[in-house]
Amino acid sequence: MQQKKLVDSSRLEIAGIPLFYTRPAAMEKDTPTVFLYHGWSSRKENYLFMAKVLSFYGYQVLIPDAANHGERGSLNYDDTGEMENYFWQTVISSVEEFPVLLQEANK
Repeated sequence: MQQKKLVDSSRLEIAGIPLFYTRPAAMEKDTPTVFLYHGWSSRKENYLFMAKVLSFYGYQVLIPDAANHGERGSLNYDDTGEMENYFWQTVISSVEEFPVLLQEANK
């Protein structure tokens, strides 16, 4: 017996931002969207399971890598100097990039 696929997932890049995209396999036109942002020192791969669970329950999910994280680079996240120099820059970058991701999700 062949199992029915319930969730689709893929790696995408939107405006130079690498991300994982998950959705219900039988996605409706008006499927709600969740943008899932990882925390400091993490990366998108660490949240893929959570995204698949959300997609199982009917959401499309986008998990972007934050600046200086995952495919977009790396820092010594335990170094307080690195945190002082890059933490807010990383947060602000995520906020500034959000409209592009939102526009793509609404297509």
